[in-house]
Amino acid sequence: MNVSEIMTKKVASCRPEATLATVAGLMWSENIGSVVAVDAQGVPVGIVTDRDIAMASFLNHRSLWDLTVQNIISGHTLRTCRPEDSAESAVEAMRAYEIRRLPVVDGKGRLLGILSLGDLVSAAEPGMGRKKPDLPLHALEPALRAVFAHHALTTA
Repeated sequence: MNVSEIMTKKVASCRPEATLATVAGLMWSENIGSVVAVDAQGVPVGIVTDRDIAMASFLNHRSLWDLTVQNIISGHTLRTCRPEDSAESAVEAMRAYEIRRLPVVDGKGRLLGILSLGDLVSAAEPGMGRKKPDLPLHALEPALRAVFAHHALTTA
């Protein structure tokens, strides 16, 4: 199973200069929890989550109108994948880097979609009338453990 078969093709994006207020509004209107920041050529340069927005405002003691996406993504390495990558390699990247989302890019690095842990779980679950999935649910366990490990440590 390739990333192209399970990725979300409709992905919200913004520019790094966008205020966090603008991005929060986009998240609200689209009912999503993350937005991919792209440069003028459509190349992803970062991801902003709803949690990032809340924590940036809290930790900087500034309003969402006074902060930009660049304030959040600066200094962070963005990991991406390609549509022809295997689902297994995407799961391994998520595990290795302890991330929940991978922007999917074309050969020129331009944004095509996004692959989330949720997409992978949905693809791994056999549904009504679906054949057995190529990606067994147990194959996601290492990535899920890595991404959510800090929750287990803080809630125990």
